[in-house]
Amino acid sequence: MDELDAALVRDHMAGVELELVEVVEQQHRAETQGRDEDATELQSAIDELHDALALTADVVADQAVDDGTA
Repeated sequence: MDELDAALVRDHMAGVELELVEVVEQQHRAETQGRDEDATELQSAIDELHDALALTADVVADQAVDDGTA
């Protein structure tokens, strides 16, 4: 993976992580306020963000193996 690709992947992962933190906070607020339906919908968003983060981590790990840096 060249330096530009690595930087883009790091930026993507950071963005997903920040979004995940925000959605978890929104879900907590929804639960605290008794908005159970909203909390359930936010859990779906959290699950999708976890999946995106895991997929990105897999790509990074596979690339590291291919590059011999793992």
